[in-house]
Amino acid sequence: MILDKDLLDFQYAEAIRAVCAKCDQGNGDAGLSYAEIVRRLGITRERVRQIAKGKPTPQKPDLQSKVMLTTTDVAQLLGLHPNTVRRWSNKGVLKSFRIGARGDRRFWREDIDGFLKEAESSGMRNG
Repeated sequence: MILDKDLLDFQYAEAIRAVCAKCDQGNGDAGLSYAEIVRRLGITRERVRQIAKGKPTPQKPDLQSKVMLTTTDVAQLLGLHPNTVRRWSNKGVLKSFRIGARGDRRFWREDIDGFLKEAESSGMRNG
């Protein structure tokens, strides 16, 4: 059974907060420890602390608002493996430039959007 992370967090948030509140008050009958919560729920200790303190689930950045994209960002947009994006960049299929001492690739969002439009008009993509 696959559980949505946000749903799991919601279901256990109140119980975790109650246990942590007792732990923070120093009551001897505090109930479950962090370790016990981690063992029972199968989530990390750090995630238990985040839920207990009410911190939101970390979200992936919105690719639509980015002007410059990394190789991984482009791979997600195109539904490809990052190595394919690198190979296409080396062949000149995708326009990129290199930054920094390591030579990391960066792609302009406009170039990727143009590539997608060309691919759709020429019938390269399924969908």
